[in-house]
Amino acid sequence: MAYYQFDIDTVAAYSESDLERLLSDPGIIRNKLKVNAAIYNAQQLLHIKAEYVNFNDWLYQNHLFN
Repeated sequence: MAYYQFDIDTVAAYSESDLERLLSDPGIIRNKLKVNAAIYNAQQLLHIKAEYVNFNDWLYQNHLFN
């Protein structure tokens, strides 16, 4: 379970040791940029969730009518 079933809170809190673990996991694509992007995206989703309650509200307010 490389990304803990993509649990946003867990992935957003990944540390340097988690990054190293992922980069040595033969079960995933071990591209450092892609792994960093997954962690960064999880962190950004937490920021959106804090401001908009959920991602759907953010999408509705920022993309559907722009």
